[in-house]
Amino acid sequence: MKYLTTGEFAKLCGTSKDTLIFYDRQGLLKPSDVNGKKYRRYTLVQYFDYDLINMLKETGSSLAEIKEHLAHREPARMLQLFQQKKIKLDQEKKRIAQRARLVDELIAITKEAISTRYGIFEIMEMKEQTLELMRIDATVQESEEDCVSSLVEFNRHFESQNRIPTGPFGILTSRADVLSRNYFAGFFFCGAARQTPKADLHIKPKGKYATIAHLGDVKSHKQAYIEFINKIENDNYKIMSGVYAYDLIGYLISDAEASSYGMRYCVLVE
Repeated sequence: MKYLTTGEFAKLCGTSKDTLIFYDRQGLLKPSDVNGKKYRRYTLVQYFDYDLINMLKETGSSLAEIKEHLAHREPARMLQLFQQKKIKLDQEKKRIAQRARLVDELIAITKEAISTRYGIFEIMEMKEQTLELMRIDATVQESEEDCVSSLVEFNRHFESQNRIPTGPFGILTSRADVLSRNYFAGFFFCGAARQTPKADLHIKPKGKYATIAHLGDVKSHKQAYIEFINKIENDNYKIMSGVYAYDLIGYLISDAEASSYGMRYCVLVE
């Protein structure tokens, strides 16, 4: 029987001597022979053992799982393992797709945050948009700490469902609060997805919107919000919806020491 040195066998397998030594110590792939000088020697047929280990690694199997299945090579056990890995890989594929969409949204939002002209009142046409809503407790919106706590609750809501929310992101006030100049958010919103429960779906109608972007702390946003609503009415527009306040991730483009939030306020008018 022909034996290969550790170096020769590593070259055959396209791996390193250190990897083979590690597999030996872990009990995954023991040398076929250790001679009197304690040199490890392998046989050609052990390449198939190495290939199986490598294949199991590629499925995402842990070292413990690999060791267990090498010790019990029943076809039924292997089939079960591969079926379980397929389920996990499909789940990971889904999460990667969600993350890719999130990154695309963050790129778009960041570009908008950088290019936006803040403090400019405009009237523009906007397309219909399908959003997912999550209600916010209106009694805990007086401070910056309240805002952060509400955002944490929003993120945990999606984590509990093993979902990653995608943009656009923001808050929605009711028309009644707008007309009363109440700076209270009724809902967080994000882009709707196939997993969105029907009860949480909301259609932002297409039409003519008054809009303004503001960058500042919570107190300055309250003042900018009131001035925005006053401007709409002073220009003889009729308010037809609540305010959709889109998050422009102001903390990415402002002083790290400042509590600065970028928002674009939009309200349907006629």
